[in-house]
Amino acid sequence: MEKEDNIEFIVTGKGSDIAVDLNEPVSIPTDLYDGKLGLKSFSTYNNIPNIECGRNNSLKVKVPNQDYKVFSLDTGAYELKKINEQIVSWIKLDNPKLEKVEEKFRLIGNEATSKAEFLLKPGYGVDFNVPNSMFEVLGFEKSTAVEGPGRFVAKEIINIVSVKQIVFNCNLTESNFVNGHVSPFIYNCGIDVPVGFRLSRELTDISYKSLTTSQISHIRLWVTDQNGAAVNLRDDDLTVTLSLKLTRKVSRVSIVS
Repeated sequence: MEKEDNIEFIVTGKGSDIAVDLNEPVSIPTDLYDGKLGLKSFSTYNNIPNIECGRNNSLKVKVPNQDYKVFSLDTGAYELKKINEQIVSWIKLDNPKLEKVEEKFRLIGNEATSKAEFLLKPGYGVDFNVPNSMFEVLGFEKSTAVEGPGRFVAKEIINIVSVKQIVFNCNLTESNFVNGHVSPFIYNCGIDVPVGFRLSRELTDISYKSLTTSQISHIRLWVTDQNGAAVNLRDDDLTVTLSLKLTRKVSRVSIVS
């Protein structure tokens, strides 16, 4: 073995928590080598949802001459325009006799303020006080309930993209700090591709982390966001390549005069 050597591990699976057991464990003679681990590459798809069933997918909607009804979205990655289209389509299907719904019920984004706005005509309304409310995604308070006619502006800016960073953690490395929380992360990056596109990195400048073990037999990798919450990759394929760098220790030489 040379002064420095590298061993690579490829780990594949579905979702954001994957693992592999090695048929032949790798032992590191710590008296001779320093071992460190880094992420060399990863590949998956950006299908990370901002709306999830049972968490933030519902609100109540009122139409003329009817009481409020709960509207719910399926789990998915939605832009503001798409949320508006889904609500309008649902209203039309449930109330085929209503006319010009798309002109009387509108959810828009104000590019100048980065806030969501409801533009409602008489008889239409919205109420966020419902289980699994999407109030936070749209920047409203959960207690918000409004009825038209009028223009109703969210209190906060739109939080349409909740996952801004993806952080790769590994069971073999020492912990560091992510947003004040201890985490055994080995790599993090931003999301720079549109929804549905391939999300990948091939690194030439690898950041190596110290190992917590001298024998590698089980490798587990899991992906979290910038706040330490698990990222929902919706069972998409995830492939990660890890690089184990072994550096030979140099014995100290004393010179006696």
